[in-house]
Amino acid sequence: MPRRIAFSVLSILVVAGLCACTSGPVAEVSARDAVVTLASGDNKPAVLEKKGSAQKGDVVETDAKGQAQVVFADGSLARLGASTKLTVTELSTAELQRSAMTLDVGETWHRVQKLVAEDPLYAVKTPVGVASVKGTAFGVTCTPEKVCTITVVEGVVEFTTKDGTVVTIEPFQRLVVPAADGGTPAATALPIDAMLTDPWLSANIDEDSVPLDAPSSSASLAGDWKLEVTVVSTDGRQGYAVGDVEKRDWNLAPTECDGATCTTTMTSSSGNSWPLTYDGEDLVFSDTSTVSCVNLDNPEEIRDPDGFDDTFTWRLKVTETKVIDGVPTATKIEGEESEHLKLRADVDPICDAAYTTADTTWSVSLVRA
Repeated sequence: MPRRIAFSVLSILVVAGLCACTSGPVAEVSARDAVVTLASGDNKPAVLEKKGSAQKGDVVETDAKGQAQVVFADGSLARLGASTKLTVTELSTAELQRSAMTLDVGETWHRVQKLVAEDPLYAVKTPVGVASVKGTAFGVTCTPEKVCTITVVEGVVEFTTKDGTVVTIEPFQRLVVPAADGGTPAATALPIDAMLTDPWLSANIDEDSVPLDAPSSSASLAGDWKLEVTVVSTDGRQGYAVGDVEKRDWNLAPTECDGATCTTTMTSSSGNSWPLTYDGEDLVFSDTSTVSCVNLDNPEEIRDPDGFDDTFTWRLKVTETKVIDGVPTATKIEGEESEHLKLRADVDPICDAAYTTADTTWSVSLVRA
């Protein structure tokens, strides 16, 4: 999967307090090939062609197509995507290493230098809590509806919600606050495909050359696969025998995430497609449909087209990975497929002559084509 995504910057609006009469630490603000303005307090913003200095209390704001960058005294930086508003709330010298900001809305990327001072700080306050770190690479996005997502690529982030709950977010994990179900927010694993198909995250990862040290459970799944399923147990009622083997070709689409839920689509060479949900460790699919009840003496004769509930369940796990073009990539997936048939209660009475349940289990092995 190509990872090189170039920034395309058309315009930037940066609003930041600036007063020549004020001394103290400053941060360097730069426009990324577009218009930048700086302002202090209620002063009218002034256009800055290339770079300027932001002080404590200054506001950095981008328009709908803009991007900007704020570099702090110790070399740590924050990048702003489009339609983003960030307020600088604390600055220090490089030796003290104390930087803090408030993100009201928009998307930001943070590359933090290792914090070695006696009482260091790098913190991002959001409408739903505060993210604090000790040397890392991570992204923070907040919507106008005050839903914030923190994605960690490297290092560890501690997020403190407004009610005081502290959540630790490790590499290749994502936290969404508030939680979609209204419960206690929790960090969830993030597949690398979802990270690399996010233009903002991928572009910043590339620009800062952040190493992608993803765990095997987060490795890239996208691509073509050779599938082999083998019957390991059966009651014989569906015509299967232990040891029977079926082979198919599969394609797995890049994993996509909606909040904390991540899904990849598997498409068989037969044309069938199913969603596999990523639960942080395994890929899971389960579905129930109806199938025919047949005459056991004459299998060609269908007694009831909706005679059985047929439940299929897949549970798969990445068992082998390889770094390909700098990206941890899954090369082998293994697991189990099971099928359970159960006679429906409202079927044609003639189906009572058939079996009422049937079960078969297969072992599953996929290798990258």
